Amino acid sequence: MAKWKAHGRYPGIYQDAADRRHWRIVVNLGRAAAGEQRQRAVKIVRGTLTDARAAHTDLQGQRNNREIQPQSTAAPKTVDEWVTRWLETYKRRRLARSTYAQYRRNARLYIRPLIGSVTLRRITSDDVQDFYNALSDSGLAPGTVHQVSALLRQALRKAVAVGILPRDPLLGADAPTRPGRRSLRIPTEDELRALLDVMREADASAYPLTRMALATGMREAELIALEWSTVDLKGGSVHVCRSASLVAAEGHRYQEYEFKTTKTGEARDVPLDPETLAWLREHRKTVAAAKLALRPSRWTDKDGDLVFPALSVFAGTGAGRAWRADTLRKVFHRYAAKVGLGYLRFHDLRHIYGSMLHRRGVPLLTISRLMGHRSIKTTADTYGHIGDEERREAADTLADVWGAPAQ
Repeated sequence: MAKWKAHGRYPGIYQDAADRRHWRIVVNLGRAAAGEQRQRAVKIVRGTLTDARAAHTDLQGQRNNREIQPQSTAAPKTVDEWVTRWLETYKRRRLARSTYAQYRRNARLYIRPLIGSVTLRRITSDDVQDFYNALSDSGLAPGTVHQVSALLRQALRKAVAVGILPRDPLLGADAPTRPGRRSLRIPTEDELRALLDVMREADASAYPLTRMALATGMREAELIALEWSTVDLKGGSVHVCRSASLVAAEGHRYQEYEFKTTKTGEARDVPLDPETLAWLREHRKTVAAAKLALRPSRWTDKDGDLVFPALSVFAGTGAGRAWRADTLRKVFHRYAAKVGLGYLRFHDLRHIYGSMLHRRGVPLLTISRLMGHRSIKTTADTYGHIGDEERREAADTLADVWGAPAQ
């Protein structure tokens, strides 16, 4: 057996102590995955030191070009196996539970049946393009197509980064285009008043949430999670610091709410106008009366001292519990359709709030802070457009140019 001795001047080159023309070339490849042992590429050559150095340079080039790379002791064989491992290893601890659950659902429903059986190390840009095409032709909403294709791209790029794939299979494949913003007709002030009047007169359970959404522009999840301790009825403001998301209960098939920080991870203070403040004081009395009437057996504060709890048992939601978002949307849409607003989503109330502020000349930076956008660019892209009234006013400013000359 050869006894190898490291060459002092050239790391990675070892010489046989008994045969000076016998060389062992070693190049470190690193780890195939986090937690695994480092691996090396080894080559045995015969010749001079110059030959050994050339072999070492060649081996390094193969490593740098990803022609050789570390192999995991349990390397995933298919795209489905890799996506599953990637989600667990690299995503589960960094994502909210609801987002992680959505990623897993998209992987199970779309990636697994369409491309999951493809051998990972043999995947090509043609395979990826076939997946994109099948996804686009499946009849899914453009937003879902974009989300699923982006999920696969993230997983494959990580496989390249950690050395499982020798080359990027995304190169040469044309991803589905990102869907444009949904066109929304902003209701007039009279239409919004009509909506609120109909809901109030019918004593609609979704009226308080609708009223507050239009007055503050808060997100649906923020309204559902809002607690009285964050509402300053004296100073007239709301400290928005919590949101709600439905996640699968541990060890069960049903879902439960997870309360966390806002979408951007930052809290904000939203001032309340005098009308909304007066209405909110009365609403607190309504909640207190319901709580008094239903306690102790039919009311629970499990989700917190909520500003907008379910005031009775309906649609599987106990009194005092947080609203289920799907129930809220159904109730709201029923009344929106009733007053002729067509397909108006509850989330659209947030956009209506931002548009109304913009119409009144409120600076975009102020709107951005009130709505809790991560960047003013989001505000500008969403509300920086001009409506019919603004277009007419802009055109009218040119009237003196085309009008009759002054006498």
